[in-house]
Amino acid sequence: MCEIYSGAEPELFLTRIYREVLTRHGEVANFASLLRVACTTHLNQGQRLVLKPKVALNAKSS
Repeated sequence: MCEIYSGAEPELFLTRIYREVLTRHGEVANFASLLRVACTTHLNQGQRLVLKPKVALNAKSS
């Protein structure tokens, strides 16, 4: 998807991605979340980020 929108004006990018989701799913439930994923995927050179679970630091047992 990133190649399709590379270099596009922001307004065009937002409109196209919104319409694509609307066409595929009939509604756009959480557009902000979709944009976060699209942007981080683009910044990570097309690879989805894999988050590691947090490890509690200085955990004290009672």
